[in-house]
Amino acid sequence: MYAENYLYFAADVTADLDGLMLPVSRVTGCDYSAAAKTRIKFKGVPEATTTTGYIDLVHDNISTDSDIHGKVMKAFIKAMSNPAKGKIITIADAVNTVFATEFSGYGVDDVDPAVITS
Repeated sequence: MYAENYLYFAADVTADLDGLMLPVSRVTGCDYSAAAKTRIKFKGVPEATTTTGYIDLVHDNISTDSDIHGKVMKAFIKAMSNPAKGKIITIADAVNTVFATEFSGYGVDDVDPAVITS
């Protein structure tokens, strides 16, 4: 049986989709989203009729660090590359203020709810 790591995100909001857990294999990339947001892109879940989606990590503003997006992307890749198999990796849990230790010093303090698109 193939064991895969899962990524967990939770936003501190009241919304229909305020949390998300997905297998690492569904991540397709990262991108700049806004001055204080880095977007994590993923393939849609097989049970849904969607094909893509994303979730935004909220962090320090680019005005305080011109390379903040690059640093957050590298920290995300490092966090999700955990060699253990079958593990749940908390990337950002704003409800319980738990964030991957790789984000230390980058001001990651929230996550925008996932947006799943077709």
